[in-house]
Amino acid sequence: MQRRKFLAATIAAGSAFTVGGTSAIAGVSGAKQSKKTKVRCKITVLKKEYSKELYQKYTGKDGKPCPLLDLGQEFITKNKWDCPDGFCNWAWADIRPFIQQIYGGQSQRVVCCTDGYRPVIFHLERIEEIVEE
Repeated sequence: MQRRKFLAATIAAGSAFTVGGTSAIAGVSGAKQSKKTKVRCKITVLKKEYSKELYQKYTGKDGKPCPLLDLGQEFITKNKWDCPDGFCNWAWADIRPFIQQIYGGQSQRVVCCTDGYRPVIFHLERIEEIVEE
């Protein structure tokens, strides 16, 4: 019942609002569509490190830099929770808290994965696009 009173008072005051893109006030057409900002994060591979000495000492093998990612490779997130296609799941687990900071308003950041033998360094950048609803 409270909702009906609110709607009646709003209509009586002449205010217009939209519900699902259509005007909620009878007889009012062409109500303005609202614009919304969609946030994404661009992840760029800046550098790939490799410690041959540590790798040989602690694994007894010869290793090489991370084979999953390439220098300059870029990924765009769809949201702050899901790993982009083709991105390393282990690196995603390491940098996801920083991705969430980007979604929270931080403009950029440089971070790395926690692979002690062959860390990869990433540049995170906030991307905003305006979407019409």
